[in-house]
Amino acid sequence: MYRIAIVEDELDAMKELQGMVERFFNEAGVEIEVSCFANAMRFLETYRRGFSLVFMDIEMPVIDGMEVARRLRKVDDRTALVFVTNLASLATNGYEVNALDFIVKPLDYELFAIKMRRIMHFVRRSASTTTMVRTADGMRVLRLDSIHYIEVSGHNLFFHTDEEVVKTRGALKDLVSELGDESFALCNKCYFVNLARVESMDRTEVTVGGERIQMSRMRRSSFLKALSDFHAGRKLDAPEIE
Repeated sequence: MYRIAIVEDELDAMKELQGMVERFFNEAGVEIEVSCFANAMRFLETYRRGFSLVFMDIEMPVIDGMEVARRLRKVDDRTALVFVTNLASLATNGYEVNALDFIVKPLDYELFAIKMRRIMHFVRRSASTTTMVRTADGMRVLRLDSIHYIEVSGHNLFFHTDEEVVKTRGALKDLVSELGDESFALCNKCYFVNLARVESMDRTEVTVGGERIQMSRMRRSSFLKALSDFHAGRKLDAPEIE
């Protein structure tokens, strides 16, 4: 499922864009969740990572879409961003905020669909930097770079992220198979650490996201090698499961 945000102060324009977005994904047979924001400041104040795509109107009162995008990029530099505007010339500075594309009003569905196919090609390609987990509330998409570490407890996996702890059912061997050659390594039999988030370490502990995690003597050598390989840009060895 893709989470999509629409930031548009004009209600009619918001509804029209939402209708086109829902039509496009319905025709593609893809499940989505659309969140609409008529107030740009409200969007910024309540923003949480996890949107796959953000449509941003440029001409808005109080704060324009370009400034909203600049502030967004300070907290999230990866989410796909598409400007919506009455004048294409207003979107020419989109490169400053790494905007993927722009759509000119009035909207035309056929042109919209053509652009969306290109946009979604990028979004799907970027999805390789995410993982999907099944929770009690349904499927969740987690960005790998937001994960500090994954805790294994019995048949449960706890994903400790920037914002929350996400619980799912699963096995360590499946997790290692999926993420073991990315940027994760075991520091003991219960903690699978994102090497990109390691802040410090000593002989017995690793500090990740401000938390200290015990490092076993058995895992110390392989963890140090994985950390060294990661920072050197080398492919990681697949971790061995005890």
